[in-house]
Amino acid sequence: MPTHPRQLLSLRKLFALRKIFSVTNVLRILRMLWHSEAGQELYSQTRKRLVVQILKMLRYSGVSLINLTLSSVVFSVCHWIFKWPAVISNFVAWMVATAPAYLMSRSWVWRRKGPHQLGGEVLSFWIIALASLCLSSPAVAFVSRYTDKTLFVLAGSLFAYAVVWGAKYLF
Repeated sequence: MPTHPRQLLSLRKLFALRKIFSVTNVLRILRMLWHSEAGQELYSQTRKRLVVQILKMLRYSGVSLINLTLSSVVFSVCHWIFKWPAVISNFVAWMVATAPAYLMSRSWVWRRKGPHQLGGEVLSFWIIALASLCLSSPAVAFVSRYTDKTLFVLAGSLFAYAVVWGAKYLF
């Protein structure tokens, strides 16, 4: 039992706060906020931000799908038709697909026009692109040790790119 007057005061405050923040009171406050002008404005702004983020994610996914298709076709042609080694085919596919991916991302996803910003967009994009090459090359080399089937080697490369894509989107 509290004996000090300060302890009694803090217990009274705690009980008062418990009554204020009860579930019914919180729901009542949320209902009042929802029906107020400020609540509607907050909802509207949040909804607009969410729609903008979803559209950006869809544009980003579209660029990634186009890039994935281009690099897969180039890899398959180099590995299956030209009979190049898997790591070289992976490198050529990366070289062919990376520049268009940057330009599409810049104009369509990031909505940038004008001069390229070396520090903000160019450098960060190419660091991630190099990371994807550095991750996909060992994956391709590993899979090609066990099989020379283009489909399986391509799957190893695509798995590595999926890891980088997910990390890039999450972080």
